[in-house]
Amino acid sequence: MNSHYPSSLPDKQQGVVLLMMVVIIILVAVSYLIAMQSVTAMVEQRQQVTRKVLKQAKQALLAYAQTRADQQIPSPQPGRYGYLPCPANNNSEGISTGSCGSRYLNALGWFPWKSLDMPILKDGNGNCLLYAVSSTYKWSPDAKMLNEDSPGMLQLVDESGAVVQGTTASGRVVAMVFSAGQALAGQARINNANSECGYDTSNFGAYLDTYTLPSGSVINNSTVSSQPNHVDPFIHIVSATQKDVVNDQVLTITRDDVWPPIMRRGEFDDANTSKINKMRRLTEALARCLASYANDNNTHRLPLPAPLDLSSNGYRDNNHYTDISSGSYIGHYPFITTAADSVIPGTLATTKLFEKPFTLGQPCNSLPLSLPGNGTPANLRDSHALERQLWDNWKDHIFYAVSKDYAPSSSATMAACGDCIKVKGTKYAAAVIYSGKKLSGHIPPQIRQTPIAAMDIGVVADSKNNLANYIEVNNPAGTGKGDYTRTANDTIFCLTDTNPVGVVSCM
Repeated sequence: MNSHYPSSLPDKQQGVVLLMMVVIIILVAVSYLIAMQSVTAMVEQRQQVTRKVLKQAKQALLAYAQTRADQQIPSPQPGRYGYLPCPANNNSEGISTGSCGSRYLNALGWFPWKSLDMPILKDGNGNCLLYAVSSTYKWSPDAKMLNEDSPGMLQLVDESGAVVQGTTASGRVVAMVFSAGQALAGQARINNANSECGYDTSNFGAYLDTYTLPSGSVINNSTVSSQPNHVDPFIHIVSATQKDVVNDQVLTITRDDVWPPIMRRGEFDDANTSKINKMRRLTEALARCLASYANDNNTHRLPLPAPLDLSSNGYRDNNHYTDISSGSYIGHYPFITTAADSVIPGTLATTKLFEKPFTLGQPCNSLPLSLPGNGTPANLRDSHALERQLWDNWKDHIFYAVSKDYAPSSSATMAACGDCIKVKGTKYAAAVIYSGKKLSGHIPPQIRQTPIAAMDIGVVADSKNNLANYIEVNNPAGTGKGDYTRTANDTIFCLTDTNPVGVVSCM
């Protein structure tokens, strides 16, 4: 008996199988698309979280820089504007170390969220943020001077090696906040479940990335140089094809972010009368300290100024502001008066002006001021006092002109004052001048820079030794006479041609 087996399914059954295969393919494709959309949505959600916390971190740092001088906790710092905290060490999570590295070295570590009185900030991948701060802006050890003209010491470069932020000294970055992204190959991160951030104390290389430029130079985001006054570059990837090589995300802070709100405060802006102008208070205190010097010696003589040009030693160290023995009658305010002390009879042996224990003149740690509403005397001696901290940070903005007849070597009598400076037609023994903020639209532009980093030498000319970049008076020639009436936003206090020498506002 012969049997017959069909070689294929009937056409109807074949159609059903084909339809089922199409449905399966469609379901797989739809599932894949849904999965991809879910992954994309998840990535975007993580990016949104990261962007949000980076902005929060930046705003917290700016708030610190702009308000720390107003705070009493953890310690009062009434004249320190613009400073940024040191990074945190994960042994004390979220708390700034208080001091980070040596002076003039940039610092890198964890974002100090707890010291900034914030909840913990984590990026979209669940990592705590990292943070780098310029040596010129870090809280401690400070760079001995910080004001609106201080440059940052950080840069961003792209994968070609081109600088994308910080091409000039004035445009360099003062701080950066990092999101490390997901761990890349070779990055082993320690995660202690009992800690906030994992206690990866200094394991920065497991978070921040390294990149080799076409030139062969290596940019390592997890380290800073051990050389003082060094500009540290950090890699910022532009090309999407390199995102798997470096996935660090960074938000930068520049001095243009830090200073405009500070300079609009009443302390610095004469147009704002809602607060006592602290720079006027400083200028008067400096003038009264010099008046004490004149009244305490046998001849009422005053020191010559410190040089205008301090580029050979730098403008940041108080001890460089030493009076000259001869030369110009206008320059920087003399912190040290060695030259004058050696020729003026009756001066005290202490070379630092603020520390001289005057007996006939008022000591410079207890100077009564005429400005209304101040209350307490000014103190230029105590390193924590308002006036001293303002001097430490703004000394390059303080200038001093002395009349020829009041100079150390003068033999003229006080009554003569033939060679004396004048302000608004009145003769004075000397004048102390605080240079206000740079004037917008000034011709030529007021530039206040000097080489700070090794890379600046030969590129950045010293413009801090040019009076025209700071003060606006009728005749700033250093002859010991002439008109010093202000024409713009300078603050001037004058020492009177009287016995005893007094101090008046010469606004």
